[in-house]
Amino acid sequence: MVVNEEGNRLNGIWGFGNNLSRYGIWTFKKKASKPSSCQESDNNKEEIDRLEKELKSSGKLIIYGIDFEENTSEITKNSYLTLTDIEDLLQKNTSLKVKITAHTDNTASEKLSLDLSKKRTESIVNYLVSKGIPKARLSSEGVGSKYPIADNTIWLGRAANRRIELSLN
Repeated sequence: MVVNEEGNRLNGIWGFGNNLSRYGIWTFKKKASKPSSCQESDNNKEEIDRLEKELKSSGKLIIYGIDFEENTSEITKNSYLTLTDIEDLLQKNTSLKVKITAHTDNTASEKLSLDLSKKRTESIVNYLVSKGIPKARLSSEGVGSKYPIADNTIWLGRAANRRIELSLN
């Protein structure tokens, strides 16, 4: 688990028992300074506002929740909620241009990781274009395992390194 610098978001990775190839990512956001009941929202407006604020303030978003079938660029079904948030962010901010960067862990050769990360960014761009985002607003880069943010010798670190980043372009 990791708390962001502002202390208002907790990110974590969870696994399925001893199966280290199956994991999930979750994020909790602080809504108030006092405990309150949980409420579900009918829309993702708060999430879009958070993404917009973070992207505009730091110039970059680290995105977990866009997953691919193992060793492919095929987007998994559970990724569409996250992709819809990105789509909605770009629909709301029609002047935003973003670069999509895909990162991998270091379990494959650098060439394979680099090729796979490039194909994965292309899949994301194609998805967003299919939803009406002009391709001219999107650029992509696959960087493989060149820029880890966690320890690649442990499975949690490798899971953290498998990420998508959006940056202002």
